[in-house]
Amino acid sequence: MGWYKEGKVNVVAGQTNVTGVGTNFAANTLTGDAFIGPDGQWYEVINAPSPTTLSISPAYRSATVSNANYALMPVQGYQRDLAIAAGAIIQQWGSTLAGLGTVSTENVVPVNKGGTGGATAALARAGLELKTGAVADVEGIATAGAIIERGSNTYGTYVKFAGGLLIGFGLQRSPTIAANTYAMTTVLTYPHQFLAGTFPSVSGVAYGLSSADHYGMYDMSAYTANRHISGTVAIRNGGTAQFFDVRYMVIGVWK
Repeated sequence: MGWYKEGKVNVVAGQTNVTGVGTNFAANTLTGDAFIGPDGQWYEVINAPSPTTLSISPAYRSATVSNANYALMPVQGYQRDLAIAAGAIIQQWGSTLAGLGTVSTENVVPVNKGGTGGATAALARAGLELKTGAVADVEGIATAGAIIERGSNTYGTYVKFAGGLLIGFGLQRSPTIAANTYAMTTVLTYPHQFLAGTFPSVSGVAYGLSSADHYGMYDMSAYTANRHISGTVAIRNGGTAQFFDVRYMVIGVWK
């Protein structure tokens, strides 16, 4: 690297500040370089904070001068500092680098050497034998690839799984049932349709308005022709005509 001599300098006797004219000190010198002043003497560069400002040590020994020639000489200690820094890196990481063995020459590290075996995300997943669940949303829209889907509507709530399992929860009210009457009351419109032709399993409990009456849930199997849409509740009422709130859970498949 050559000496830097661009522009001129102004120096003041007994001062450590050097002002440049048409210079770019900040980009062309470092702390520790040599400043050769207009008087021909050598000074150490202490700082170069801007293109036109330089600090030297010791203070300028000669008479004040303006618009004078100068030179900045890079000091050969750079190579020594570089060697010291490189030695520290080798000392700290040498054994680690040596332990890499042939991995250090691999463009794509195979799985049997601790890599993924792929240069892209898709190839890496394939190399690690990851299934589609590795990139699926845990919760979202099942038909769009999510593992779990949750939803709700006026009929209740449901949880839908990518594998096909569907669970619904609902609370629906029956019509009024006459006293001492056994009634097959269709009240369950499921919050999500089940696969046509399947037989979802339903269980639950019915609550009447009067605790003095006797009522019970005798069967909650899905009896309707469209088994994937709704179910039928069988209730035996007590001595007072009343309606029932039916709380239920239905389990089946959606695909």
